[in-house]
Amino acid sequence: MVQEKTIVKLELDIIREKCAKYAYHPLSKKLVMEQELAVSYNVAEDRLYETNSAINLLRTKPDAPNGALPDMQDSIEKLSGGFLLNPQDLFYFLIMLKASRDILNYFKLGIENPVFSRLLNNLTDIKYLREKINTIIDENAQIKDDATEELYSIRKKIKSKNNEVKKQLEHMLKRSSMDTYLQEKVVVKRGDRYCLSVKREYAYRIPGVIEDTSASGSTVFIEPLEIGNIRGELNILKKDELEEIDKILRNISATLHVEKDSLTLIFETLGYYNFYMAKALFTKSFKGFVPEINDNGYIKLHDARHPLLFGNVVANDLFLGEGFNNLIISGPNTGGKTVLLKMIGLFALMISLGYGIPASEGSKMSYFKKVLADIGDEQSIENSLSTFSGHLYNIKEMLDLADSSTLLLFDELGNGTDPKEGSSLAMSILDYINSKGSHSITTTHYGELKVFAYNTPGFSNASMTFDVRTLEPTYKLVIGTPGSSLGLEVAKRCGLKEEIIVKAKSLIDSSELETSQLIQSLEEERSLLNEKIVDIEEEKKTIQLIKIELENEQAAIRNKNKKIIDKDLEKSRDILTNIKREGEVIIKELKELKLNNPEQANKARNRIKDLEKTLDQVNVINIKSGTKTLNNGQEVKVISLGKSGEVVETDDNKKIALIKIGIMKISLPYNDLVVSNANKEEETYRIIKEVNRGHIPMEIDVRGQTVDECIYQLEKYLDEAVLSKYPHVRIIHGMGTGALRKAIWEYLKGISFIKSFRYGDASEGSIGATIVYLK
Repeated sequence: MVQEKTIVKLELDIIREKCAKYAYHPLSKKLVMEQELAVSYNVAEDRLYETNSAINLLRTKPDAPNGALPDMQDSIEKLSGGFLLNPQDLFYFLIMLKASRDILNYFKLGIENPVFSRLLNNLTDIKYLREKINTIIDENAQIKDDATEELYSIRKKIKSKNNEVKKQLEHMLKRSSMDTYLQEKVVVKRGDRYCLSVKREYAYRIPGVIEDTSASGSTVFIEPLEIGNIRGELNILKKDELEEIDKILRNISATLHVEKDSLTLIFETLGYYNFYMAKALFTKSFKGFVPEINDNGYIKLHDARHPLLFGNVVANDLFLGEGFNNLIISGPNTGGKTVLLKMIGLFALMISLGYGIPASEGSKMSYFKKVLADIGDEQSIENSLSTFSGHLYNIKEMLDLADSSTLLLFDELGNGTDPKEGSSLAMSILDYINSKGSHSITTTHYGELKVFAYNTPGFSNASMTFDVRTLEPTYKLVIGTPGSSLGLEVAKRCGLKEEIIVKAKSLIDSSELETSQLIQSLEEERSLLNEKIVDIEEEKKTIQLIKIELENEQAAIRNKNKKIIDKDLEKSRDILTNIKREGEVIIKELKELKLNNPEQANKARNRIKDLEKTLDQVNVINIKSGTKTLNNGQEVKVISLGKSGEVVETDDNKKIALIKIGIMKISLPYNDLVVSNANKEEETYRIIKEVNRGHIPMEIDVRGQTVDECIYQLEKYLDEAVLSKYPHVRIIHGMGTGALRKAIWEYLKGISFIKSFRYGDASEGSIGATIVYLK
C-alpha cells in the first residue's frame, strides 16, 4: 500500500498523463498509463535503452513516421474473436496497413538502430489486403458504390428513384393551393427521404408520413403519400443494398481473419514503435536526457529540475551513494526542500519506467527496486488517526519493506510531537535505515538531526540556501553544510514586536542559539563567496573576449607575415635559380680551363665564393622571415663572428638561441645565424611546407561521395591532419547502407600513423561518424 501511496504523493500519474499526450496509438497509450515499475535493474536498463534509441532516431531522422493509429482496440478484438467487421473496422485496418507500409518505405535502406531494426522485422506490407480494402472503403469509412458490380447497379437504381421522388415533390410545390400550407417552397431531405416543410397547423392538410420536426416545433417535414408507389420500390432496393453490403463485409472479414496473426502483430509492433517514440518526445519536451544508471545506489545529478515545474526553474546538483547513503536537508520553510525530495523520488520512478530525466548530460541515477515516501499530511478522521500517528503507521510499513535496494524519502521526519522525542525518534529511525543498507533523503528543522548527520558515518548534511539580505529563498542546494530555519528572522520580518523576538531568543538554549548563529554566519559567508564567484565568472568572460580579440589580431599578423614570407620565398627561389644556372656555367668553364689558365681558374673560384655568400643570404631571409624554428644540436654559422657553432637552446618567442662555439656558449639573435649548407635544401623545403600547410578543419564530410572519391579525399586530409599534429579528427560518412563506412574502416586499418578509431557518441554523430585518433 505504501508503494501506491508513494506513487500518488510523487505525482507519477501526472507524468504518465503528460507522456500520454505524445502517444498516438491505443496500445501505446495503454502502456504509458498502465506499465508497471521495473521489477529489476535489467528491465529498467532495457527500457531506458529503448527510449534512448528513439531519441537518437529522432535526432538523425526528425521526420520519421510515428506509427500513429486511431483507437481501433475494439476492431482488433472483433478480428481476434472471428466477428463480422463493419466499414469503420475496415477503415481502421486500412489505416494500419498504410502506416506499416509507410514505415517500411521510410526505412527501406535499413537502419543501424538495434531496437527499431527489431521492430521493423515484425512489420509487413500486406499489399493484396491493403489494395482489396481500398477498393471497398472510401475516405469516409463508407462502402464504395463500385465495391461490386451488383452494388453499383442497385445504388444506381436507388439514385434514379430518388430523383423521381424529388421531381414529383417539386411538381407539388408549384401548385398554388400549397402556398398556404408550406413553410418554405423547397424540397428538403431528412435522413434518406425527401420531404416538404409544412407549417405545423396545416400538417393534417397534406397526407403523408411525418419524418421530422424543426427545433422550434413550428415546422414538420412530411413525405407525402403521393409518392407511396416510388417509396415502395425504394424500400425494396434499400433491402437489396443492405444484403449486398452484408455479403461484401462477410467476404472481406473472412479474408482478414485468415491474416489475423499478421494483422495483430502489425498492430502490436506499431504500438511499441509509437510507445518508444512517445517516451522520447516526452523526454525532449523538458530538454531531458537518458542518464547512465546503476544498481548500487549511486546518484550524481547536474542541473536537475523537477519535471512538473516550468518557467524560470532553479536547477540543482545533487549526489548520493559515494561516501554517504543518507542525506539530511535543512533550511527555511518554502525554501524548496520538499520539491527537491519529490524530484529525487520521481526521478527514481521515471527511470524505472524508461523515461529520461530533466538533468544535464553526465548525470547518473540509481535504479531502486522500491521507492517509499512519507510526505504530507497523514491525518485520517475516518480512522481516528492524528497527523503524528498517521505518519508513524506509514513509516512502520516503509521500515518493514526497507532493504539495500530501497530509497526512502521523509519530509519533516519526527514532526508532530514533542521536539525532543520527535528528534530522538527520527535519529533512531535513520540509524536503523543505515544499518539495513538503504538509501534515504530526509528534510528537517531539528538541530539534533543536523548534529547527528555530522557525527554519524553514512550521513551528510545539506541545506537549501537563502539570500542573507532579503531572507528570500534561492532554492539552491548545498551539500556538506546544514541550513538555518530562520524562524525568528522571518517572525521579525512579519512584524512581530521586537520584545517578543528578544524574549524568544533568550528562551533558546545557548548552545542551540550558537549553532543557529554559526549556520547563519556560514550562510552569509557562502553568499559573499557566491558573489565573488559571479564576479570571477564575469572577469573570465571579459578575459575570453580579450583572448578572442588577441587571437583575431594574431591571425591578422600571421596573414601579414605570410605575405612577407611569400615575397621572401619568391626572392629566395629566384636567387637559387640564378645560383644553379651560374654554378653550372662556372663548373663548365673550370673543366675547360683545367690548369692551362690559372688566372681565369682563380676568378672562377672567387665567383663560387660569391655564390656561397648569396646562399647564406637566402638562409638569412628564411630566418628573418620568422619561419625558422631552430632545433637543438643543429649546426649554424654566426654571421657577425664568421664562425660555425651548434644550437644548444632556443627561444622562439624572443628569437634568441644559445650557440656553442668550441668551449664557449653565447646567446645570439636568429638574424645573426645561418643554417649550415647541409640543411639548406631541407630547410627551404620545410619552410615552404609550413607556409603552404595553412589551417585544416578537425573534421571532413564525405557523405554523398563514391568510395574511390572518399578514399582519395581522406588520404590527403589525414596527411595534413598529421602534419598539423591533431590528436584526433572526425570523419562524417552518414548512416545510409553502411557501405561507405565499411570502406573507410578497411582503409583506416592499413594506415600506420592511426592509433585507433571508433563510432561517434550521441553528441558526435553516433554511427554516422567515425572518430580517428592519430599517433
